Amino acid sequence: MFVVIYTPGPAWLHGKSVTEQPFFREHGRYMQRLFANGQIIMGGPFLDDQGGLGIIDVTNEAQACEIVAHDPAVLAKVFQPHLHPWHPAFNRYTARSTTGEAAPQVSARDSLLLDDYLPICDGDRREHHATVIDAPPARVYAALWQMTADDLPLFRLVMGIRALPALRSRQGSPSSARQKPLIQAMLTARFARLAEEPDRELVVGLIAQPWKPRGSSSHRIESSHDFLAFDEPGYVKAATNFLLTAESGGTRLSTETRIHATDPTARRKFRRYWSVIRPGSGLIRRDWLRAIKRRAEKGTKDDRRRG
Repeated sequence: MFVVIYTPGPAWLHGKSVTEQPFFREHGRYMQRLFANGQIIMGGPFLDDQGGLGIIDVTNEAQACEIVAHDPAVLAKVFQPHLHPWHPAFNRYTARSTTGEAAPQVSARDSLLLDDYLPICDGDRREHHATVIDAPPARVYAALWQMTADDLPLFRLVMGIRALPALRSRQGSPSSARQKPLIQAMLTARFARLAEEPDRELVVGLIAQPWKPRGSSSHRIESSHDFLAFDEPGYVKAATNFLLTAESGGTRLSTETRIHATDPTARRKFRRYWSVIRPGSGLIRRDWLRAIKRRAEKGTKDDRRRG
């Protein structure tokens, strides 16, 4: 086992409590996922607001270092981690809460990868859509990655392939852009893959000023760490997930988009922009889900005929 002690880092806001620090919510979500996976067995903040600790149950120091290195609050330099190998010579801990009641069982499925990158905050914008598909999660996930703009008539109508400007300029052919898998085209253009758990959840992100003309409005995301740490005023950070949940012989596929403005001015500008584009945005997302459903269910029907 290992103990990680978190102390204030360079980005720590003095005069603020632990729970008021930047990225504390993201840190908490990350720790919850580790707890659900059995990699963290106990953790919490110090009551004097000088940091906190976690007890990590992994087999070697490399695994413990990797867990600590991916903590959002460590990446943002809010927390400074200190990792120590540890042997619990005395242990009265049982799975009970401080009230004496049995501690609730937490499932890894209760925690979204999306929460690690854009947790729900007051003033943020959200859009959520879902459908049920008669196909297993693995086939639905494959259909998600295979979907092209040619599969999306409403997408082409509303956007005019607007989501693929980089491909159009590089390849010179709108038809070739339409035939490329849409997720891959997004990643080639302005989006970044933030996190992925195959057959369960994919999260992509964008940092931009969408109210400005195309070509001068996005910030290049070098990594998921870059997305987490970015706080330059005048932008919005957007993250979209596709979440797959096995459900009565099929799959429930949902997609949620969250948008966070980095300052009040960007929030006002985006609010005006969102009031105009939101109806089309909803149409596009529902069109995506229908296209994935068609592709996945066709594959399932083909399998059944062959069987």
